[in-house]
Amino acid sequence: MFKSERPERRTAIIARELGRFKIDIAALQEIRRAGEGQLKEEKGGYTFFWKGLPEEEQRIHGVGFAIRNDLVKHLTEAPTGINERLSTLRINLAKNQQATIICAYAPTLDADEDIKENFYCQLDTILSEIPKKDKIILLGDFNARVGRDSDLWPGIIGKDGVGKRNSNGILLLTKCGEHNLVITNALFRQKNKLKTSWKHWHLLDYVITRARDRRDVLLTRAMKGADDCWTDHRLIRSTMAIKIVSKRRLQGRKTRRKMNTQALQEPSKQALLQTTLKGHLPREHPENVEEHWNKLKTSIITACEESIGYQTKKHQDWFDDNDKEIQQLIDNKRKAFQTWQRDTNCSAKKKIYASAKADVQRRTRELKNIWWTKKAEEIQHFADTHDAQGFFKATKIIYGPGNHGIQPLRSSDGTKILKDKTSIALRWKEHYQNLLNCSSNVAEETLSQIPQQQTRDELAALPSLEEVSNAISQQKNNKASGPDGIPAEIFKTSGPELIQQLHQLIEKVWVTEKIPADFKDATIITLFKKGDRTDCGNYNNIIIILFLYPAPSPRRDSGRLTWGLAQHHNIKSKQKHKFTTINQQYR
Repeated sequence: MFKSERPERRTAIIARELGRFKIDIAALQEIRRAGEGQLKEEKGGYTFFWKGLPEEEQRIHGVGFAIRNDLVKHLTEAPTGINERLSTLRINLAKNQQATIICAYAPTLDADEDIKENFYCQLDTILSEIPKKDKIILLGDFNARVGRDSDLWPGIIGKDGVGKRNSNGILLLTKCGEHNLVITNALFRQKNKLKTSWKHWHLLDYVITRARDRRDVLLTRAMKGADDCWTDHRLIRSTMAIKIVSKRRLQGRKTRRKMNTQALQEPSKQALLQTTLKGHLPREHPENVEEHWNKLKTSIITACEESIGYQTKKHQDWFDDNDKEIQQLIDNKRKAFQTWQRDTNCSAKKKIYASAKADVQRRTRELKNIWWTKKAEEIQHFADTHDAQGFFKATKIIYGPGNHGIQPLRSSDGTKILKDKTSIALRWKEHYQNLLNCSSNVAEETLSQIPQQQTRDELAALPSLEEVSNAISQQKNNKASGPDGIPAEIFKTSGPELIQQLHQLIEKVWVTEKIPADFKDATIITLFKKGDRTDCGNYNNIIIILFLYPAPSPRRDSGRLTWGLAQHHNIKSKQKHKFTTINQQYR
């Protein structure tokens, strides 16, 4: 059986180490993850993006980025994975500037010449397509030694290089010369141990910029005290005088936080909500329906905030829940490594380091198994007691690192991949316009076959207070709220005063035949099914509407429509549904 020499959840370990050294954006090589994706380490504070070989191929190579979570929201487009050796990221900087960051993993020295040529040809294409005004930040493991001959390569390397140049180094230096780039590792006078990035004391990992932007780089050095994170390379940190900013754009509707409806299971909280609501409900209402609803909505939300509050997000993760113990194990490993490095000829210190390294691997596996066993028992209890809500809620909480972010989409004609947020939003708009606003053709012959029924004026009578109350009481709990963020539980437990005010609003809508905008708006949720993620057609669409839109209508609770349909149930349709016609009009 194959036994991995790497610990569980290296992304969490790497995230904490990057945070310790205050890294904003890290370029990662030899990720060895299949396909293309991203995941978010909540407690670690970084989001990982990667591009690797297909799932069916051997997991070698792979490149990507680790970006601080608070910076991810400033991205206008997701990183672009070119292949398993090259990935790019475009960011906005202050003073209306942009920078293109390239993550590269070059072939090794003994790789076939065709592979090397192909890599540098692809890198050349990327560099050539970057706008001239953009800053370039080229980061990567080039498996190359560029030496220290600044006279032979003026403007490309400084006088503070390391070692001798090799054939891979010539390829890199030549490419830098073609695009007027400078290798910043060789610009700063410092000890060799702060320059070399490989444990065999060579410099293979580089930070490269345009020559005109070399003043942006304040210092590039190897971080001697960084944990190796189970790699034979050392962390290279480059400090630059640039500022990442978010591009101003129109703000869409903000998603409301979920109200703490679980608190309403306590009678005392229900009483508190009703009392608070009485103090906030408006005494007088404007004639305008829109203003009437907005005033009432604001009162409800304010009362809920003061009485029951909002749900707190419960992040459960086996690594984060054992963070303190795991961090201590990692600290012990790092200290043992540093002690050994000060005396590499001492076999005893080397054994202590090897033991500390094995302890991290063994104990993290144990902690993971213990945590998952306990959670499995909790979830099994929900299954045994037929508590479906508790089952799915518990499963969702422990799902692990989030895999959410900017998902590139293919244009409608399939010729272009859209990566920036604005283009993606417009593509979804185009998709839903074609999907939901398609014209329908009904044969007159079919319409003529439908029996004409006598108009029943009593069905158009104003809804009574009892009808509205019954309609609200029959709504189901634990359903997603609409754009207003007010779930059914609030209306069902808020007392008769609110029901009376809702009845007044519905009467006004009935008489004026004008509906508030919130009642007509809907939130569309997209859920990926399978296939190509860039194809809009490979997503399920769920539409969430305002709770009040269907609830106060005179439907099954009032008996109006039920009675009317029962009298004429001989209307036939070839289309079959697993629910009644009355229910279907609210789907």
